[in-house]
Amino acid sequence: MTVTMDMAPGKAEVDRMRDPKARRPVMARTAVVLAALFILSGCGLFAAPCRVASAGLKIVPLVGQVAAAPTDGCANVIDPTPTRS
Repeated sequence: MTVTMDMAPGKAEVDRMRDPKARRPVMARTAVVLAALFILSGCGLFAAPCRVASAGLKIVPLVGQVAAAPTDGCANVIDPTPTRS
């Protein structure tokens, strides 16, 4: 594929892409969005290992529910969820 002058960015565009000051608003916006997502997401990511271990223990017949109680408690302390009735 050949690059023609119509496809290539102009000198002003190249200079703007290389200028760190021009990228600051984009990086600031990205940081704000990531911070908002982190705050709004809760701690579900950190509770996931406890929940996965609990689900694995609940598979065991007869003693699974009892064995999974501590890991359920761990997950609920990290990320409280409404109880299912």
